[in-house]
Amino acid sequence: MKALEHQYLAKLSQRLHDLLKHPEKSKRVIDRLFPPTFKNRPAEEAQHRQLLGSMLWDQRKDTLQAFDRLMQSTAKAGPRNVALLLTAADIDILLRVTNDLRLMTATELDIQDNGWSERPPERVEDFQAYVSLCFVSVLQEVLLQEEA
Repeated sequence: MKALEHQYLAKLSQRLHDLLKHPEKSKRVIDRLFPPTFKNRPAEEAQHRQLLGSMLWDQRKDTLQAFDRLMQSTAKAGPRNVALLLTAADIDILLRVTNDLRLMTATELDIQDNGWSERPPERVEDFQAYVSLCFVSVLQEVLLQEEA
């Protein structure tokens, strides 16, 4: 991985940290990361969220913290490249975080279908988020190939 890509990925993960600290800033993304289990039954959904909500939330935070430690501890930085020495558990962490980054970014871009990569965004201000989505999507694909 290029050193710049490594830094970019670490910077992207900070957005997830911010989102988990301040979920009120983006209800749409939070709902995408934690979709309802009982969509048409509000009483059951409220009970489910009360029982499992904090556990699921804590798991997300723990995974993100593990990702941060992984990015810091396994990186052997060269002048231009970073080699990540990954175990199967490390790949799982990376896959979980890249998936969350993809969900967050795609939700922010209001992407509704799988053909998004063939259509760049119409708004110039969305281009950086689109590039981020492309980056984490390719990374996730590489990780899935490594895992297989």
